[in-house]
Amino acid sequence: MRNMFDVSGLTTISYDSTLIGWKDQGVSDLSLGADGLTYCNGESAKYELINTYRWQILADSLDCSGSGGCLAFGIEFEYQSEIDNFSTNYPGCYIIQGGTGIDPAVYNGITNLNGLSQITLIEGSLEVNSAAGIGDFQGLHNLKSIGNSLTLFGGVHSNNTLNDLSGLDSLESIGGRLNLSGIWNNLSSLHGLENLESVGDDLVIKNLDGLTDMSALSSLNTIQGSLTVSWNDLLPNLQGLGNIINVTGAVDISINPLLANVDELINLESIGGKLYIRNNTNLLDLDGLNALTTIGGELEISLVQFEFHCSTFKSDNYQWYFKDKKYWIK
Repeated sequence: MRNMFDVSGLTTISYDSTLIGWKDQGVSDLSLGADGLTYCNGESAKYELINTYRWQILADSLDCSGSGGCLAFGIEFEYQSEIDNFSTNYPGCYIIQGGTGIDPAVYNGITNLNGLSQITLIEGSLEVNSAAGIGDFQGLHNLKSIGNSLTLFGGVHSNNTLNDLSGLDSLESIGGRLNLSGIWNNLSSLHGLENLESVGDDLVIKNLDGLTDMSALSSLNTIQGSLTVSWNDLLPNLQGLGNIINVTGAVDISINPLLANVDELINLESIGGKLYIRNNTNLLDLDGLNALTTIGGELEISLVQFEFHCSTFKSDNYQWYFKDKKYWIK
C-alpha cells in the first residue's frame, strides 16, 4: 500500500471516509502513500491509525477549506504557542467539531487568544479553566455559536486582569450550560455577551467577587434549564435578566449581600422547578416578581431584614407557612 494513493485525485471527503473506515477495522502495521491527498474530518482517524495501530501515512496534509470543519475529537490548548500557531496547523478550520479547552499548563502560560480568530463555531463545549493571564477574549470575536456548554471557571489561580468578557461580542447562542464562576477577582461586568439570546441549559453566575454589572445579558430571553445567581459579593441588582419570561428549571438567588431588589425579573411568569431566595442580607422586597404565576416546585424564602408581603405571590394554588425563620410555599 506504500504508493497506493499517491497522486490518486481522491477527494477530501472520500479520503476522510477511507481513513475512518480503516480505523474502524483496526488493521495494524501498514504503510500508506498519500501524496497530494488532503483530509479534514478524518484527522482523528488518521492519528489513531498512526498512534494506536502503528501505521505510516506519508505526504498527505490537513485542509478543511472546503467544509470548514475539523477536530472532531476536540482540542485542548495548554501553551500560548499552540494558540499562536492554530491557523498554521489547521488552515481553513473555521468549525471545531469537538470540544475546546483552554487550560494553561503553567501559571500565566496563556496570555491571549488572538490566534483563534478564524473560529466561527464550536460544535462541542468551550471551557476556559484557570487562565490567570488572559486579559480579554479577543481572538474569539468571530465565534457566533457554541453547540454545547460554555464554562469560564477561575480555578485554583486567580485572574486579576480580566475586567469583562469583551471578545465574545458575536456570540448569539449556547446550546448547553453557561457557567461563569470561580476566582475572576476583577471581573466587574459581563460586557461582551450583549448579543447572547439563548442558553440551552443552566445559567450559573456564582462566586464572582467583583461582579457589579450583568446588564450585558439583556438580549437573553430563553433559559432551558435552571438559573443560579449566588455568592456574588458586590452584585447590587439583577439588571440584564429583564427579558426572561420562562425558566424551565429552578431559580436560586442566594447569598448576594448587596442585592437590594429583584426588580429586573419583572417579566418572569413561570418557573418549572423550585424557587430559592435565601440570605441576601440587603434585599428589601420582592416586588419584581409580581408577574410570576407558576412555580413547579418548592419555594423557600429566608427572612433576613425585609418585611415580606405574601400578596406578592397571591394565588389559590399556593399555601404559605412559616418555619425556621423562613417563609415556605407548597
